[in-house]
Amino acid sequence: MSAFKSVAVAKRGGEVPDHDSLFPTTALYVHIPFCARKCFYCDFPSFAGQDDAMEAYVKALREEISAAPRLRVRTIFFGGGTPSYLPAALLGEILADILAHFEVLPGAEITMEANPGNERLRDGSALDEWRRYREMGFNRVSLGVQSFDADVLQALGRIHRPEDALDAVRAARSGGFERLSIDLMYGLPGQTLETWRDTLMVALSLRLPHVSAYSLIVEPHTPFEMAERQGRLPLPDENTEREMARLVEVMLSEAGYDHYEVSNWALPGCESQHNQVYWRNEPWLGFGSGAHSYWGRRRWSNPSTITKYLSDGPAVPPSVEQALHTEQEETMFMGLRLLKEGMSNERFEARFGCDLQSRYGTVIDDLASRGLVTFTDGRLCLTPEGLPLANEVFGAFLDC
Repeated sequence: MSAFKSVAVAKRGGEVPDHDSLFPTTALYVHIPFCARKCFYCDFPSFAGQDDAMEAYVKALREEISAAPRLRVRTIFFGGGTPSYLPAALLGEILADILAHFEVLPGAEITMEANPGNERLRDGSALDEWRRYREMGFNRVSLGVQSFDADVLQALGRIHRPEDALDAVRAARSGGFERLSIDLMYGLPGQTLETWRDTLMVALSLRLPHVSAYSLIVEPHTPFEMAERQGRLPLPDENTEREMARLVEVMLSEAGYDHYEVSNWALPGCESQHNQVYWRNEPWLGFGSGAHSYWGRRRWSNPSTITKYLSDGPAVPPSVEQALHTEQEETMFMGLRLLKEGMSNERFEARFGCDLQSRYGTVIDDLASRGLVTFTDGRLCLTPEGLPLANEVFGAFLDC
């Protein structure tokens, strides 16, 4: 328990407030590493062909949860891997333990990721399956759709067809889930501006509360990286990818979605509460293989493979806090991802004992002179011109 306590430390501009008093509630992340098949672009700690380890994994996961401090929790997120690939009974055991062990606040957002390729989420018994998830306590679903183009899905190594995703959305809604989100991707092999437009039109026809849209990043040690090195990955050129980014911005904004984060759009009041914890650089606890945690100015992560997690157990939180300048940098570039909220001067000063101008005035003035950020009404925000150069803006706050 003592490993989760934080202490005040001195810094430029004043004394840093105690972390526990700043953040009386936290978020929980639960990692389910099992998949039916590994997608060609995926570098997450997820694994196919290890179904025999499911029961042992859930047992170890429940033990890790039971050993955690009894904190007040405002969001819970089951990610992966594919949480919906785990048998519903095992998933229910994990969530029941969490609800019993922690003080989960009324109305807490409880999300599970799901894959429309899982047949039981879209076949004749799908309605009962979705109702079962609702009865367990889940109240939000994030579906990994990625595309409504069959050829693009095949190129990604996805196990579902476009019609499977539509069936899963309909079944989830009928099963009681109003808070639905889908993930989409652009800049994909074989994808054109026209096929991306078609995918967005199908997504908009569903009138979902939340849409995430990410550009492809070819990650190391993935099949896509090998294909790219061998010249076998037909990606859109940079100009086309920029047009794809503009297209999603225009189409979703015109449809009434608020572009509230670099890669996320929501109808009013439907923003992801859990992910905003990350973007505000607030604390969370992660459980399961590969899960990361941030608590009391300390960061740590569990063993990344199922085998190591089962043999070695979860990581022990470090005794040393991360450097203050690192926490400030992370708070800046994560906070700027929230496009309208941006980085609040009041929030920064309450957390670090100094205001944005005294800490980063030179950087802010330079970025503002180039039209990449605005600093008005106590909020530092990316401009529309700064959004395509967001990584450059974020990098300006490093090592200064």
